[in-house]
Amino acid sequence: MSRSRLSSSGGEKSKSHTSTKNNKKSTIIESCNFNNHEQYDLLTNVFFKTQNIFVGKEHDGFKDNIKKLIKNNKSPPPPIMSELLLYKEILYDNGEFETLWYESSRHIKYCQVVEGEGTRLSKPFITLMNIQSLFQIRNCFKKGVILLDSTINNYKDLIDNVTNICQQRNIINDDEVIMLHSIFNAPKYHFVNNKLRFIENDSRYSGNNETKFIDSSDDDNNDDDDEYNSQSIQQQLDEVIPLKKENEEDDRFMLKLQPNTESSIIMCGVVQKLKQPMCTFIRLATKTLFYPEMPSHPVPTRFIFILLVPNENYTHEILYLGRTLSALLADDIFKSIIYNCSCNITICEAIDKFMSQIIAIAPRQLNIHNTRLDPIDDICIENRNITNRYIDYDGIEILENNKNYTNRTGNSFDYELARTGKVFGGLINDIKKKSSTYFSDFSDFFKGRPGQSLASIFFLFFASLTSALTFGAVMEIALNREMAAIENILASVICGVFFGLFSGQPLNILTATGPTLAFETIIFSFCKANNWDFLPFRFWVGLSIAIYLTIFIAFDLCSLVSLITRYTEEAFTVLIAIVFILQALKELIEIGHSYPIQKNIHEIFESPCLCNLTGTVLNNKLRKVKNFDPSSCLAIGGTPHGLMCDYKPDIFLFSIILTSITVIIAYLLTAFRHSNFFSSKIRQSLADFNIVIAIAVTTILAIIVGLDVPTLKIPVTFKPTKDRSWIINPLIFDSYHAYLYAAFLGICYSILIMLDQQITSAIINKKDHLLRKGHGYHLDLIIVVILIIICATFGLPFYVANTVISLMHVESLKIYSECNAPGEKPQLLGIKEQRLTAIIAHIIIGFSVSLTAIIKFVPLPVLIGVFLYMGIISLSSLQFVQRLRLFFIPIKHQPDLPWLRIMPMYRVHLFTVTQIVCLTGLFMVKYNKTTSMIFPLMIVLIIIIRLTILKILFKERELLSLDGKPPTLKEILKPKTIIEIIEEKMNYGMMRRVERKDSLAMSNKFNQISNSNLSEKKINSHLYTMDPSSISEKNIYELSNTTSDDVIQNANSLNNISKSHFLGQSNA
Repeated sequence: MSRSRLSSSGGEKSKSHTSTKNNKKSTIIESCNFNNHEQYDLLTNVFFKTQNIFVGKEHDGFKDNIKKLIKNNKSPPPPIMSELLLYKEILYDNGEFETLWYESSRHIKYCQVVEGEGTRLSKPFITLMNIQSLFQIRNCFKKGVILLDSTINNYKDLIDNVTNICQQRNIINDDEVIMLHSIFNAPKYHFVNNKLRFIENDSRYSGNNETKFIDSSDDDNNDDDDEYNSQSIQQQLDEVIPLKKENEEDDRFMLKLQPNTESSIIMCGVVQKLKQPMCTFIRLATKTLFYPEMPSHPVPTRFIFILLVPNENYTHEILYLGRTLSALLADDIFKSIIYNCSCNITICEAIDKFMSQIIAIAPRQLNIHNTRLDPIDDICIENRNITNRYIDYDGIEILENNKNYTNRTGNSFDYELARTGKVFGGLINDIKKKSSTYFSDFSDFFKGRPGQSLASIFFLFFASLTSALTFGAVMEIALNREMAAIENILASVICGVFFGLFSGQPLNILTATGPTLAFETIIFSFCKANNWDFLPFRFWVGLSIAIYLTIFIAFDLCSLVSLITRYTEEAFTVLIAIVFILQALKELIEIGHSYPIQKNIHEIFESPCLCNLTGTVLNNKLRKVKNFDPSSCLAIGGTPHGLMCDYKPDIFLFSIILTSITVIIAYLLTAFRHSNFFSSKIRQSLADFNIVIAIAVTTILAIIVGLDVPTLKIPVTFKPTKDRSWIINPLIFDSYHAYLYAAFLGICYSILIMLDQQITSAIINKKDHLLRKGHGYHLDLIIVVILIIICATFGLPFYVANTVISLMHVESLKIYSECNAPGEKPQLLGIKEQRLTAIIAHIIIGFSVSLTAIIKFVPLPVLIGVFLYMGIISLSSLQFVQRLRLFFIPIKHQPDLPWLRIMPMYRVHLFTVTQIVCLTGLFMVKYNKTTSMIFPLMIVLIIIIRLTILKILFKERELLSLDGKPPTLKEILKPKTIIEIIEEKMNYGMMRRVERKDSLAMSNKFNQISNSNLSEKKINSHLYTMDPSSISEKNIYELSNTTSDDVIQNANSLNNISKSHFLGQSNA
């Protein structure tokens, strides 16, 4: 790497070290003797002297010093809120003179400017800095007064310390000391409660005034600002408002800050009576509260920067310097350095580090006065770190530690799934792991927003109840009333409560699914063909499933779930989501069949409703009754006859409207969470209760309209659909063939249940959801085994994890950050991992039979809309859908997605086509009666295709960016002890560190060669970088050989150390 020198219109080179001077209250870091320039050259000498900035990676250079400092102080620095106060001198028309400080901008992560005559804060934007202000700020730290770890208790002590030290340094004289006391005690206007208010000094804190300013920073046409301000201030200083009224506003603002936030006060201004610039930077030993003097809210202060100059060298110079320092203090590395450094030279080196990674914009491309760049929400933005960028010999950029371009880089094997080599070893580990967090699974329900948990319960109740009744209605027809709605309700209650209490991942929700329903139909057809009773035969199928899955758990074969990558997960999710959508549309079409749209309305009125009373006491007559209700005819034993009897206008069209409104309201309220309307609490509450609100609104609408819309048909009695006992008698078969066939069908059914359960669990447990309590694949599956035996005994449908409802359950429990800097979008912090939402929701489902009087008001089209919404939402977040949309978007309008930067478009389309082919095969097998039995094997085939064929069609880098890297079968099946697992993790981490160390060695060697070639060159005042072509082939060969040997030697030594370390532990 080359060491480059950057020149602006001025600057100078550092030649000497820092000398320190101790004081009782603080450590005064004397400015270095930079060519013996005087203090008044603080800002101007950067325009006339050469400025050096090091952007290379030389050995023991400033980057190494910064790296060591950060390494020695591993605790991250707290967030900083910077407030920029500008000094203003006002001469009124009557000759009176007024001085004041006013808040110009606020900077937490992004900049916000006080504007609109001091009545509003601007939209957060990215700070734009010019190169002059960066060099000037660096020169301020070089030549200004730096006080580190000062002990200051109040604002008066602060003023005294600053003036005394500056007087000792001969920066100000005795007269200027008195003047500065008056300046620092001038009223300070802070932006509070949508107004600029000032609080008088000393003990007069009982009231505050408010005024209006125009911030001239972003407007070049400000010639009349002084005249306007002088008039407006004089008119508005009379109003006094008690400070207590600000407390409510303070509380709202403080909620947005992280609890450990500290403030920095930047005070800048032009004081014409000063003879030379005065710059002081203070870092307090302990954070001190100066409120209500400053800042605008009760945030303890850590840093104070004061810059007063006799005049400005260019327009808005003081303003740009203040905003530049605010942006520096928001930078993670600079913030860490300035918290822990002991010398001003280190601060200057941190600024060099900052400048080495800034992005320059060509002149006339942006107007720094009026341009405001919105914060970028881009996952591809690199995190700032000390060694994240190198340049190789060909000028190709190597991004180290950059995982943004690949979704799942590195070793993707989950070591918690490793086989133990013991019978039921994985199950025992899951039980041990979950027992440590079991009680918190209940208490976490009450943490955070209670409304979120309640909303999740309501959603699960309606979603699970609708699913149970929908599948119950289908089973009633497909299975000839062997199982129907009441059996599904009972299965939902038993499985939901039991799984919620004892499962390894209670976020999974068990329901009947499309694949299991298809398999139930296959078993029923098989029994009908052989003239066997369905439920007793199904009991033996369930018992076979339980035996097969228990063997699967005993040998820790749940580790095979590691082979399930995004490719398989998305194919399965799309299948289930489309089944949900098709089922919803099918139910809606059924309403159309029951209440068809009449195209020829005159035929209806020509066929009135007649009551056929043949066989009744009224003897063989047809009576025509006007305004006749067919139910009255049935009540007297007659038969309604005529088109008018069944005609109910507008039912089908109104059902479509209700379904559409439900979907739209639920979707809009979900998106409302990230909108700009209302406060964050209102947005979160509306998003949490989106399903409940959608159901309530559409139900009220249906009641107001008054049409006879169909509702859910809930059983009113708790008894089996057929006339049978609840417990099945399986011992009715005389031939052993029934048991053999049951065992054979159990093989296919067990594969289906295992894949359905494990794929859903893998989707829920993926790293994107930031789960803290881990998973429990073995424990989940053994609970499903127990439930299968229970359901087979009582003649209930088999329930497994439902992908769509489980995903929506997770979505309803997502926790987002509440302490967000202005302009920063809420970040996902994790999921509220608890058990009570599923348990309570399914208990309420159990009481739904007695709640028929209430539930009957909810129209069926509304619940169909909930089904449709769940299917659509599940599809919207998939990468597969994103890639599908690219077929219809021109290249110039395509979004900037990470994997599009790596792969050519035709390769992305090829990957999508392979997934479409697999999905087509799944649908063809599932909906074909002759092949539906092998549906589970199709899912296995997709996994095999991903592990074999796609490796041939695509490069490893392409698969990493789109899908991930699954472990090998050998890694999965090989049993591992705890020590072996830890050793593999440590070796992997050590090898990564060896690679980084080798890259550093290569860079240092490169710098030594470059410095030797340039040792006789005179440093000039132009920007330049090292040309790779200037290095000889001999040097490149020498460097490459040295690097390879170092890698091998370091890797071997680290492996030996690792092995000896773990052997020592195992022997102990």
